[in-house]
Amino acid sequence: MDRYQELTEEFHDAADIDHEGTKEDQLLWISMLTEELGELADAVNKDRDEVVAEELADVVIVAFGLARVMDIDLRKEFEAKMEYNMEKSGAKTEGGKVVDDAS
Repeated sequence: MDRYQELTEEFHDAADIDHEGTKEDQLLWISMLTEELGELADAVNKDRDEVVAEELADVVIVAFGLARVMDIDLRKEFEAKMEYNMEKSGAKTEGGKVVDDAS
C-alpha cells in the first residue's frame, strides 16, 4: 500500500467513514467528487489562485476515497493510464485534447 492509500485509510478510520463499497456509497463519493470539481472550477473561474491548489488537493483526496470504496489501486491505475497516454502520437483536436489514435 502506498503512502496516499495509507493516509486515506487513516483519515477514513479516524473519521469513521463508511467504505463498504455499495452502489449507494460509490454514488455518494461520486457526488462528493463532483462537488469538489465544482469548487475547483469556481476558484479558477474567479481567479482565486490562492485556493486553487487546495481545491485540487480536495479533488485528489476524494478520488482516493472513491478508489478505496471501490477497492481500486489508484496509483497502479494512474501509472497504467499514463503509460497508455505516452503511447499517443501527440496529435491534438482543435480544442487541444491529445488524440487517442491507438483505437
